[in-house]
Amino acid sequence: MMIEMTIEEILKREIEYYEQKRYKKAAKEYRKPVYDEPITYMAWYNLGLDHFELGEFSKAINCYRKALEHNPEAEDVWNSMGLAFGAMGEHKKEIDCYQKALKLNSKNADTWYNMGVAYYESGEPKKAIEYQKKAVKIDPEHVFAWLSMAGAYGQLGDRIKVDECQEKAAEFLRFNAI
Repeated sequence: MMIEMTIEEILKREIEYYEQKRYKKAAKEYRKPVYDEPITYMAWYNLGLDHFELGEFSKAINCYRKALEHNPEAEDVWNSMGLAFGAMGEHKKEIDCYQKALKLNSKNADTWYNMGVAYYESGEPKKAIEYQKKAVKIDPEHVFAWLSMAGAYGQLGDRIKVDECQEKAAEFLRFNAI
């Protein structure tokens, strides 16, 4: 006897597998209904997240593109696709994705942070600092942005700024640990 599941039930099950870090199970269970009946951008997005966690970045990008066909204004999808391109070392495409995400929502500190990391990894520490400053302006407690900024200042040889950024990060880590 075969039990039919609604898309809501499938999404719920996939999210449970994802939260349990059972990415292979999530992708396997989720792939068939999504490919057979691509109904929502969220279905494609979630499948992309599973592929990303499995290190299958090209597959993740293909899923994110399908998600964007359903909802081209899904900022989270643009951001995730940027991360996938970054994981593949394709920083120009990564930056393009973050720029699209920022056009949709310029108040997302994580996207500014991701953009800064992309420039850092591209060997452009000055641009990395510029974007990390925007991230901490939105979220002054963004520890990763402070640490990334410290790394970029390190590339530039500015030890004083490195220490300042590291102290800011440590301050927020101490504060949040209480």
